Amino acid sequence: MQESPRLVGRDKSRGKDLYRIWISIRMPDFQRGDFIEYEDHKAEVISFDGKRIGLKNLESGHGLSVMWRDYGKIKIIARKHDVKTTSVTSKTPTSIQILHPDSYQPVDIDINDEISKLMIGNNVKVLEVEGILYILNKDQD
Repeated sequence: MQESPRLVGRDKSRGKDLYRIWISIRMPDFQRGDFIEYEDHKAEVISFDGKRIGLKNLESGHGLSVMWRDYGKIKIIARKHDVKTTSVTSKTPTSIQILHPDSYQPVDIDINDEISKLMIGNNVKVLEVEGILYILNKDQD
């Protein structure tokens, strides 16, 4: 947000200058639920306010905060409508196997803390970015 006051006249009765203030706001190109890349981190936009953008890392599930001054370093990689649903077909101690949502081929994904509680048969939301599938854990049971 940027303010730019401009002198537009003078109040003769009070002897004061009259200003008109112009406020310009740059709206972000993304919304909550969209997916971005920032400094080699692929993340989901969780929230944003006047100071920072709240992100959730797609690989680790950890939170990340980005200041608005770094907005130029953000690249949009997917929109929230690009998320697809598939099912878990197999689980080992180190990986979870799901069906690719388009080709129905099995895909192995390494387990992290966020997706470790998924069981065989669970439906999960996934996002494909540059040929890599990410499981989006939306409070799965």
